[in-house]
Amino acid sequence: MRKRVTHSVYLLVLLFMLAACGGGDGLSREDTSNDDDTDSGSTSPNIVTLTISEPDGTEGNVLSESTPLLVTALVTDAEQNPIDDELVTFSFSTENIATFDNSTGTALTNNAGIATIGIIVGEASGSGLVIGTISSGETDNVGFNSEGAIASIDTPSSLLLFADATQLASSGVSTLELSAIVRNEQNVLLENIAVSFSADQQASLAIIQGTTDTTGIATASLSTISSPENRIITTTASISGFPELTQELEIAVVGTSISISGPNSIVISDPSEYTILLEDSSDAGIVGESVVLTVVDASNTDLTDTLINQNQVITNANGQLTFDFVPLISGSYTFTATAIGTSSSFSVNVQEDDFGFVNAPDITNINEDFVLNQNHTVTLQWLRENQPLVGGTVTLSSSRGTISDTELVTDSDGSVTFTIQSDNAGLASLSATGNDGENNSVTATTEVSFIAVTPSTVIVDATPDSIGPNGETSTISAIVRDEDGNRVGNQVVNFSVSDVANGSLSPAQATTDRTGVASTVYTSNSSSSNEAVFVTASVGGVEGQATLTVGDSPLDISLGTGNIIESPDLSTYSKEFSVFVTDADGNPVSGTEISMSVTPLREADGATFFKGFWVFDDEGGFYIPVVNDSCVNEDENFNGSLDDGEDTNGDGQLTPGNVAVVTPASIITDENGQALVNVVYQRQFGAWSRVRLTARGQSNGTESSQSMLFTLSVAAEDIVTEESPPPNSPFGITVGCDNIN
Repeated sequence: MRKRVTHSVYLLVLLFMLAACGGGDGLSREDTSNDDDTDSGSTSPNIVTLTISEPDGTEGNVLSESTPLLVTALVTDAEQNPIDDELVTFSFSTENIATFDNSTGTALTNNAGIATIGIIVGEASGSGLVIGTISSGETDNVGFNSEGAIASIDTPSSLLLFADATQLASSGVSTLELSAIVRNEQNVLLENIAVSFSADQQASLAIIQGTTDTTGIATASLSTISSPENRIITTTASISGFPELTQELEIAVVGTSISISGPNSIVISDPSEYTILLEDSSDAGIVGESVVLTVVDASNTDLTDTLINQNQVITNANGQLTFDFVPLISGSYTFTATAIGTSSSFSVNVQEDDFGFVNAPDITNINEDFVLNQNHTVTLQWLRENQPLVGGTVTLSSSRGTISDTELVTDSDGSVTFTIQSDNAGLASLSATGNDGENNSVTATTEVSFIAVTPSTVIVDATPDSIGPNGETSTISAIVRDEDGNRVGNQVVNFSVSDVANGSLSPAQATTDRTGVASTVYTSNSSSSNEAVFVTASVGGVEGQATLTVGDSPLDISLGTGNIIESPDLSTYSKEFSVFVTDADGNPVSGTEISMSVTPLREADGATFFKGFWVFDDEGGFYIPVVNDSCVNEDENFNGSLDDGEDTNGDGQLTPGNVAVVTPASIITDENGQALVNVVYQRQFGAWSRVRLTARGQSNGTESSQSMLFTLSVAAEDIVTEESPPPNSPFGITVGCDNIN
C-alpha cells in the first residue's frame, strides 16, 4: 500500500510539470465526445495583477507626504494577452490612511492592458491594501505602509475667545472688543488664520481684523445699536475647516430699567394715575415697547383685571405710559411692571381716608431740598369723604432732623402744620399717623432731603492719576463739605488747570449733586514730568488740588474674561480673567511683572453697590434682580478708613468695603505676553456689587495700567430653581442709601 501511494504522488507531480511547460503534444488525451459538443466548454476568466511602486518606477511601498505611490494594474486573458479599455475599480481596505489622486478611484487599461492610479497619504498612519476589481469580478490586491499626515506648524490647534468687558450698555453708545487667539499644538501663536465671528440676540458685530496678526489675535467689535433689551448675547468665533475649534462667549446687555411713580397712599374708590418709565442705560426713554403690568394684594392674589384699566400697554415717545388704579378695598397693593428683560415693583397703601402731605418738596428736584439748620414748614391734611376731618390726632416722626411738634390736632381745614430742621445732610423719611378717636388710624409718608450749602473743604481726586499723551483722559472729581463734614449740594465748582503740556479741561464749571460731588474731564496733549499737571477746584472761597502725570506708556495692558463662573465651594464664586501685555508694535512682552487689585468703585465712577431682591420670571424660567436703589462708595477719599461723615447708612463701617479678592496678586507674563488671574467673592454679593479690576506694570520707570469695571456675576445654575432663590442684597432691599433696611 505504501508503494502504491508513492507512485501516485510521483504521477501527479509529473503531470503538473508538463502542464507548467505549456503541455503541447507532450500530454494529450483522446476526446471521445461528439464533434457537435466541441464549443460547449466555459470561457476562461480574465486576470488582474496589481503592483505598487514610487512614481518614478522605483520599488517601494512606503507612503508619506513627500512620497506618493503609484499602483499599476495589468489585465490579461487566460492566454496572457493584454485586455484594453477594461475598467479597473480601486479601493482601500483601511480608511483614512490614503486617498486616490482622482475622485472616482477608477482607471481604464491601455492597449498594453495596463491601468495606473496614484495614492496620496491620508491623516492616519498604518498598513493597508489597495484592491483592484475588474468588471468580471476578478480582484487582486497589493499592500503598503502609510506614515500619515504630519501636522503643519501652521495648523490651528486651539482657539480662545475673550472680551475686554463682560457687559454692554443697553443704550448702544458703547462697544466692546472681542479677541480670538489662535495657537498650534506647540502653543505658538499663528498669523494669517481667518477667524469667523458671529453673535445672536440682534447684536451688531463689526469685524476689525478677521485674520490673526503676528500675536495670533483676530478682533471684532460688538454693540447693541437700536436694541435696548436686557439680555445675554452669545458670541461665537470659529475657524473654517476645523469644526472642533469653535468658542462661545456670553455678554450681558445691562442698564435698561423700568420704574413706577405715583402716590403711594390713596383713598378707596378714588382713581389715581401712575406713570411707568422705561429707560436705557443712558436714561433715554425707550419708545414703542410693550409693558406687562400686574397688581396683587397683601395675600398675593392677582387683581390685575379688576383694579387697573389695562395690563399691557405701549410706551410713548418719552418711554412713558400711564394707567389708572381704582382700589375697592383698603389694604396694601403691589404693582409690578415688566418689559424687555427688566422688572420693577411699587407698593401702594389704600386707605378709607385721604390723608397726606400737601406741600412736601419734590424729592427729584435738588432746588427744593431743605437747607441745613433752618426751619422748614410742612402741612398735612386729613379728609374723610372729601370733607375735613376735625379734631383728629396726628403723630409725626422723621428719620433725620427735628420736628417742632410731634403730636398735633387737625384744625377746621383738617390740617396740621409743623416745622422741621436738621444739622446733618441726607435723605429723611417723614411719617405721619392719624387717629380719629374711634380707633381708626391712617398713615402717610414722604421723603425730604437736607443739604449743606456753605463750603468749607474741597477734596479733589484724579482717576487715573497717570495717563498717556495724545488725547487720553482722566476724570477729576471734587467733593465739597461744610465745616461739620456734611456734603454741600447745588453749588457751582470752578475747575482750572496748570499744565505746561497743553492739556485741557471740560467743562470748566460743574454743580455739586446731593453727594457733594462735581466732576470734569482732563484731556492730555503732550507728555509732562512726574506729577506736573495741577487741577484746582474752587467753590465759595475754598479750593483743593489734584496732580496728574502725563507720560509715555511703553506697555499696552489689556484685560478680558469669558462667560464661565466657577464655584470652588458652596459659598464662593471664582471668575477667571486674562491679562495681555504688548509693546507699542503689538508684540507680546514676556517676563513682565503685573500687580493686580480689585476694589469697589470710586464715588466718581458711579454706583458700586445695589439694594434689592430677586423675583422669578415665570416666562423666562429664571430669577431676575429687582434693584430698588443704587449707591456710591461711602469711602469718598478712597483711603480705606472710616472718616467723619462717611458712614451714610449708619452701619458703623465703610460700605461696600472690599467684597472681592484677586489671586494671585502678582503675576509674570509668559512667552505670549499672557497671564491669568481669578477674582473670588462670596455668593451673596453676586449681582449686588460692582468692582474695578486693575492691572499695573512698569517699564523703564513708567507705570502702565488698565482697569475693567464689572458687576459681580451669579452662576446661571443658581437662578433657575424657583424653590431656591439666590440671596437678596446684603446691603438691604428698600429704597435709600442712608439705611440698611
